[in-house]
Amino acid sequence: MTSEKQIAANRQNSQKSTGPKSHLGLMHSSGNAVKHGLTAKTLIITGEDPKELERLLEQFIATYQPFDATEMELVGQLTVAAWKIRRGQRIEADLFKTATTVCEEGDKAHAEIDDMVSKSNYADAVVKYESLMASDRFDAFLPFDQLGRYAANAERSFYRALQALEHLREKRGIKVALPPVERKTG
Repeated sequence: MTSEKQIAANRQNSQKSTGPKSHLGLMHSSGNAVKHGLTAKTLIITGEDPKELERLLEQFIATYQPFDATEMELVGQLTVAAWKIRRGQRIEADLFKTATTVCEEGDKAHAEIDDMVSKSNYADAVVKYESLMASDRFDAFLPFDQLGRYAANAERSFYRALQALEHLREKRGIKVALPPVERKTG
């Protein structure tokens, strides 16, 4: 059971640490929990260029030329979904780099273990092997599953908004001449 003296000390200590107070400190701490940004409440996360998002929105507006607020909302949904798809692709590339590095380090450790075994240094080989198994080597691949779910969700959002926009325009008799898709040859 906690004594009155401990309770009083805890209350006194809790007043010393009340978190950031400045606007900059509050903004910084608001991003502390962001791991990948695919479920972020804000559209722009650290390392992303807001102007790039604006350009993407302008491209969708130029392509679909929204007629009213409803169409503009759907174009906005397309933009957000496309932005999240691009974010997912960047994260996936970073994860591959990390996983590759982890695998290379694991391969070096396995080579060291093989060398120890070939020299009959079994005790050190066991210690090295246990250390390798306790490392994060296998955890490097776990985020891919989660990333796949987020990416699929963003793609579904994109195609739902696109289908809704096309359906609405079809009902209104509006056809948009989409620019031709450039195909790379060779």
